[in-house]
Amino acid sequence: MLLTAKCACATCNVTLPIHCMIKVEKNNRGGAAAYLCSYHATRQEGYSYEHDRFSGKEKAHGFTYGIEAESMADSDRARMELQSRDFVATSDYTVRVEYKSPIFYGLNALSKDCTTIQTLNTNHELDTIHPNCGMHLNIGHVEYINARTVDYIRRFCHSLFIPLSNYMTAHPEEVEQLFGRSLNRWAEPYTEWSDADDHTNFINLQHNNRIEFRVCKFINAKQYINATKCATEMMTAIINNFVKHFNDQPKDSRRYSNKTEYRKHKAEMTAAKLVKIFKKYAEA
Repeated sequence: MLLTAKCACATCNVTLPIHCMIKVEKNNRGGAAAYLCSYHATRQEGYSYEHDRFSGKEKAHGFTYGIEAESMADSDRARMELQSRDFVATSDYTVRVEYKSPIFYGLNALSKDCTTIQTLNTNHELDTIHPNCGMHLNIGHVEYINARTVDYIRRFCHSLFIPLSNYMTAHPEEVEQLFGRSLNRWAEPYTEWSDADDHTNFINLQHNNRIEFRVCKFINAKQYINATKCATEMMTAIINNFVKHFNDQPKDSRRYSNKTEYRKHKAEMTAAKLVKIFKKYAEA
């Protein structure tokens, strides 16, 4: 009896005959072959797909990270490399494909994946640099980012984000250098008329378990990780200077006649820190 050689899909580990699989030369195996089943070679989940699986171990700092990598190119190798790392290919009518990462505890795994994405770009197997593409960064916190605290931020988003937005609008070259692109119609600046639930705000507050930095774009690994560190420091400032003090009782009743005035003061103080953080990273 003639035996048919079999192999396992790099994504789902299903074992099928080789003639049913797609052979891929894997970048990080010295050219050794890997395989994809037809499902993972072609499948795209819907635009609204939520990738809710966690990767790694919870870190002391409590932050979590997820990315949405838009690309105007796709390839078997990109699918194998990213899906084997638990990214999910999804559809987005503005681009060829959007890969959604798992939720990372910490930056170690994300840093490695950014190196992989850079290699795929260099080899023309992805194209995240195309003008149509962004790489949205989602940051959560295991203790301090949840439905209750995101609502705090929504209620005072204008006080928190308009000063930063105004500075970024006035300095588009610095924004592009740090985040990979300037503010645009997919990552809109905050104004006094902005709706806190608008999906296209450059800091998107639509979700209850994370805050999305929509201005982020992947040019190279070093640039994107630097942008991630900037966004993390901004999140730290928001948590430490605003969220943690939201329910404080104002001590100076002559200056703050009610909690709303005190909360607005804390938001404005935080806003000034966000501008300083942006300047620090943009000028580095």
